[in-house]
Amino acid sequence: MHTNTNLTKYAARELIDEQGKHLVIPEGITHIDYEAFSGAQIETLVLPSSLRTIGDWAFQAANTLKSVTFKDGIQSIGAWAFYGCSISVLQFPDSILTIKDFAFTRNPLESIDLGDGLRAIGKQAFSRNGTLFDGTNNYLTNVVIPDMVATIGEWAFYETRITDVSMNEMTDYRSDQFRAFPQSAQISLRPSFIDLETSAN
Repeated sequence: MHTNTNLTKYAARELIDEQGKHLVIPEGITHIDYEAFSGAQIETLVLPSSLRTIGDWAFQAANTLKSVTFKDGIQSIGAWAFYGCSISVLQFPDSILTIKDFAFTRNPLESIDLGDGLRAIGKQAFSRNGTLFDGTNNYLTNVVIPDMVATIGEWAFYETRITDVSMNEMTDYRSDQFRAFPQSAQISLRPSFIDLETSAN
């Protein structure tokens, strides 16, 4: 049984050997290490409620991974953490605060629920999912950005098929240097009842 709260690459391989393609990370784990499951041939993943952070590149190129269950407690997902997987549906609990750069780039996303507690979305975090389909999937066409999000990184939804976006009018989503969303997206700005600068501190 794994007793360390930090799940290393070595321990990750032991878990795969024990459980095969349908992986359940045990309770008590609070962090998954850098590249712990990189390239792993798993299909489903259930994360524990004790988990707080997922390291950079943790599941990168696990290209058979189709389903991930995030439980309340997760706070941060590292850069490139799920790059190049096969995830179509993402549902985050309200505990998630940060999704870092390229975290879910190149996944065939159909649906995203970002929860209510998210504060920051990194650059290209959900980009390049618009060309990864075999004709049987539905494209991701709309996204609701939670009210607490203060910043969205450059090209966060680049090369997607998103046409409708709803977001807080105070969220910083565009500058002269970048566009977070496809140029064709229609953005609806909701009235702000939150001081994003105060809530971020």
